[in-house]
Amino acid sequence: MFLKFGNLSPEKFAERVGSAFTDEELAYLHSVWSQNAALVGLDDFHIFDDPSITVHIGSVASRVVDVFVAADTRLPFNREIQFSLDAEWSKK
Repeated sequence: MFLKFGNLSPEKFAERVGSAFTDEELAYLHSVWSQNAALVGLDDFHIFDDPSITVHIGSVASRVVDVFVAADTRLPFNREIQFSLDAEWSKK
């Protein structure tokens, strides 16, 4: 069993990893950011910060992935970030 804690906002995530999102990216991320780990849609995501920063997303095909990749390309993250798929959505 793995326990993960936390609820980082996109802004706090960028601050913690030394990167940045554009205003457009932030607007999109806020539209699909879930305040809890129970994701409702394919584009939903949640950011845990303990024991390590993990971005939990509904689908690997989500635009969320593209936004995080773009931010990392512009200003590389200062640490390794884990991405995990929601088990329920990955079956669909």
